[in-house]
Amino acid sequence: MRIPAPIVRTALHLTAGWLTPDALPIGLQRTGLELAMSLPPGPQVADSCEGGVSGERHRHRAGHTRALLYLHGGGYCIGSPRTHRRVVAHLARALEAEAFVPAYRLAPEHPYPAGLADTVTAYVSLSERFEEVVVAGDSAGGGLTLALAIHARDHRLRQPTALGLICPWLDLVGPHQDTGDPLITSARLEYWKNAYASSSQTQPEVSPVMADLNGLAPIVLHSAGDDPLLADAEKLAERIKVEHRRHPGMFHAFHALAGVLNEADEALDALAVSLRLHVANRSSMSIAA
Repeated sequence: MRIPAPIVRTALHLTAGWLTPDALPIGLQRTGLELAMSLPPGPQVADSCEGGVSGERHRHRAGHTRALLYLHGGGYCIGSPRTHRRVVAHLARALEAEAFVPAYRLAPEHPYPAGLADTVTAYVSLSERFEEVVVAGDSAGGGLTLALAIHARDHRLRQPTALGLICPWLDLVGPHQDTGDPLITSARLEYWKNAYASSSQTQPEVSPVMADLNGLAPIVLHSAGDDPLLADAEKLAERIKVEHRRHPGMFHAFHALAGVLNEADEALDALAVSLRLHVANRSSMSIAA
């Protein structure tokens, strides 16, 4: 069943107030998000590990030849593989890929660089088993996606085949202005960024839009017009050539509501088409070489 975007936006405004430390402790925030967003895992989803990092694996058929490493959002403090089953299932199926979603360590218990370290470990493990590894993520997961590519370049690891950034959080220094978005406010961003990286917000792997962006995998960038993080996407598009698909009038990380919003399904299908094109281009270059 699909629900019109204005109704979803109103519902999110009414229910997202608990996403602040003033309303609920971080543990209860995580529980609330899981209750609100989790789907039953279904037969295609199973608990798994990649390089010793726990998470969930999505397999829609046997014999996948490419992998999707999906990095969930949640301000580096909340969210899990379970809260992002909708978006991962849709994107993995459209990419014809086996997907792994790491349960990377979260702040404030595990600040930077713990989450990035888990992400790198899972990526290295996947890249040893798959020739093609697409990395994608939303919000903080989008920031981790770009940080991973920067880390891979700087440490002479293989670049991912392509990167998908959904409403990414790329600049923790900010500031970010409130826009009436139902999920993201400046107060929430302030809490999350201080929990994740209180003293290192200008580090290239924390605010990757500030980094040297040369030598990275092709980037497909999606932004939402009402998102306070739209400025981060625009900064990235100004600094490096990316395929930037803008979604006017949409709210932060609306893609996560695949199966609920028509706009989310359409956006993920478009993202998959673009990423598959980069996969095909890389494969043809490898054959030619």
